[in-house]
Amino acid sequence: MTAIVTGNLTQGAAHLSSLDLGAGITSTLQDQRWWTILTDLFVAHDLTQFIIDLIASIVLLGVAERLLKPLRTALAFLITGLLGVGLGITLQVLGTAAGEWWATGTRTLETLDPLTPVVGVLLTATAYMSTLWRRRVRVVAIAALLVFVLYSGAPSDIYRLIAAGIGIPLGWLLARGKTRRSLEHSPRLVRRRLLATMTAVTAVGPVIALTQPSGLAPFSLVSGIISGNVVSASTVLEQCGQLVHSACTKSLLLASGHGTGGVAMAFVPIAVLLVAAWGLGRGRRFGLSLAIVVNVALAILSFIAFNILSLFSDLPEPGWSTLSVVELVGSTLLAVALPLAVAVVLFLNRSYFPIRSSGHQIRRFAVVISLSFAVLFTVTLVTLVIGAASTNRGESSWALIWTSLKPFVPLHLFGWVHVAHQPAFAIGLLIFHWAGPLFWVIFVIGCIYVLANAKSETLVRDQRRVREILKTGGGSLGFMATWPGNNYWFSPDGKVAIAYRVINGVALTVSDPIGAAGNDLQRIHEFSSFCDRHHWTPVFYSVHEHLLPAFETLGWQKVAVGEETLIDLASLDIASKAWQKVRHALNRAARENVTTSWTRWPDLTPDQVSQIRGISEGWVSARDIPEMGFTLGTAAELEDPDVRLMLAIDGDGRIHGITSWLPNYRDGVVIGWTLDFMRRGENSVNGVMEFLIGSAALHMKEAGNAVMSLSGVPLARKPQSPKSSDVGEGEIPPSATPASTTLTRLLDFLAQRLEPAYGFSSLMFFKAKFNPHYETLYMAYPDPVALPAIAIAVGRAYLPDVSARKALSMLRNLAG
Repeated sequence: MTAIVTGNLTQGAAHLSSLDLGAGITSTLQDQRWWTILTDLFVAHDLTQFIIDLIASIVLLGVAERLLKPLRTALAFLITGLLGVGLGITLQVLGTAAGEWWATGTRTLETLDPLTPVVGVLLTATAYMSTLWRRRVRVVAIAALLVFVLYSGAPSDIYRLIAAGIGIPLGWLLARGKTRRSLEHSPRLVRRRLLATMTAVTAVGPVIALTQPSGLAPFSLVSGIISGNVVSASTVLEQCGQLVHSACTKSLLLASGHGTGGVAMAFVPIAVLLVAAWGLGRGRRFGLSLAIVVNVALAILSFIAFNILSLFSDLPEPGWSTLSVVELVGSTLLAVALPLAVAVVLFLNRSYFPIRSSGHQIRRFAVVISLSFAVLFTVTLVTLVIGAASTNRGESSWALIWTSLKPFVPLHLFGWVHVAHQPAFAIGLLIFHWAGPLFWVIFVIGCIYVLANAKSETLVRDQRRVREILKTGGGSLGFMATWPGNNYWFSPDGKVAIAYRVINGVALTVSDPIGAAGNDLQRIHEFSSFCDRHHWTPVFYSVHEHLLPAFETLGWQKVAVGEETLIDLASLDIASKAWQKVRHALNRAARENVTTSWTRWPDLTPDQVSQIRGISEGWVSARDIPEMGFTLGTAAELEDPDVRLMLAIDGDGRIHGITSWLPNYRDGVVIGWTLDFMRRGENSVNGVMEFLIGSAALHMKEAGNAVMSLSGVPLARKPQSPKSSDVGEGEIPPSATPASTTLTRLLDFLAQRLEPAYGFSSLMFFKAKFNPHYETLYMAYPDPVALPAIAIAVGRAYLPDVSARKALSMLRNLAG
């Protein structure tokens, strides 16, 4: 409506200026047009902005209105918009009075920006979103706003950031104390995404600075490093004098590349950093190394290009304000500090990127890149030699070599040395301008290949071998051996495998040895000898009772570390009293038109994949505790094609809950399934987990499976009489009380402290609804002296992202 009334679709920005609708220091304060703070929120500056504003309003305001409802949406629109513009102008006034560079340079500018209140409303609405989407929207929105503030610096960029900052607490107020979650214990996936986002921001930012080069943003000089048009502090002072004007710095920061090839080279660091950010999001160590190397290189090259050592000797003559000098020097130093800081942060968080590429992949990448460079460099050098000979120019060999290197470097580094002239003939110019971009295209494609296939080929072969051995027999927990993070030992005859991970000098196994039953003592002895050769302490974790005689023969110690719940499918009677609660859940789901789907990850639709990931990430993000691993599966393990999924889906296709099931083989046949992953969606039907597990049990019985395992529960004890199925609602079954030792008392202490966070006893009580029988899981170890190291190894296996200090802090917080 405002576009039609003001005529901005046909008459342009000049017509709008004559209407006096824009907000700014001059129009709002000096000319006393107070209404411009309001008109700024409703009128687009030109046709391009009108299209952007229209799309953003339909999409973002539409999402926000569904959450906030119309009245709160209108209220948030006015509050965030008016305060965003009003406080922004106030900051400009204060900055201008102090002689601040940005405020002084933008004091005459006027804005028309309906995006300011739209952003404010969206951030207000995040208080009503699920924890997962609240975090996603806030991180992406704030990151995007900061990119424009740091690299563009237009007044409207500042106004939007202020509106967003107002929207978040306004949302908390409107939501009346809605629970907020701390990011202190963010899961590994969230941390990786934040670091990847940070890297992507440093890549995209210079593009913003190039396309909107006001020269007034804190990081605007960084665009000069990317484009090659580096401007020293002394040059800025000489050409700009004492007046700070956006056009001055803008003219100095324009790209100076010659030809389309030179323009393409300006974007090489951006492309490489974006690829590295993609790799970081996937947990790739190669992506981490790539991001660190590029950022360190940018820091070093910025140091050289800006001639930082002579910066302070080129300070301006008297007349410049101290604040302006500080801003000028600071902006120049930021060109060095920013990439260096990113590199340091990535290095300090390197443990979050554990997936390494194989040596073969790295060697192949190095060979391809080296050969590509050698060929393209040689072709460029030959072209220059031919060009010099055809024009009878006497160029030195070093000049030709330096000039041949120049097309491959996305910076103008050779301005201080003599270089040869470019070739004059058409083909020569084509080669000279495009040899560099072609090389970097090959480099980027090679990086993508390595990142997409970052997995040890030896480990891949071992995993295939383990899967073949698993089919001969592996027990109810044996499939956990296929999970990431495990290494493998194979018996001399190749018929038995043991999955283990080395932590703190302890080789911690994942449940029982894999393979056909028999010769337990021999296999344990062989694996122990293997560990001795590597100076590791062997520890068998979550092993079943049938292995205890072998450990007793070896003189090892044992301690119970959990309970596995098993259901005999042959005797399952859903109509019996023991299954009454599960039967109620089945009936309730039928009334709600919720059905099940027994499927695999590769067979899911894109919408189902998105829903499952949302449910999983939302469940993890809604907790202030780290997600456990080792013998407790995460969403990453769902994608295995051998894993089965049982989904609860309503008539609209919405997934209410999900369980995953690991196969249990014997003699090449699946004899049962083990429960691994359980998640329920927000606002799911009551009893959805009972419904899913009960439905899975009926499905397995019909399929002829013999046993169903609900997996092990760490630090839990099986209930004694009365039978768990007879325990009343809300009652905790009594637990067995083994002989007390120092280690059992420690485990009891940990169980009590971790119960409020992880609910192992509650989980045990939940599984008791299915009338199971129990099998104790043990940890066997050879030397009690090694118990402190073993305890640390077990803790780090379950919580790899938690340091000892954080673990103690978490225990203190849980203790109250």
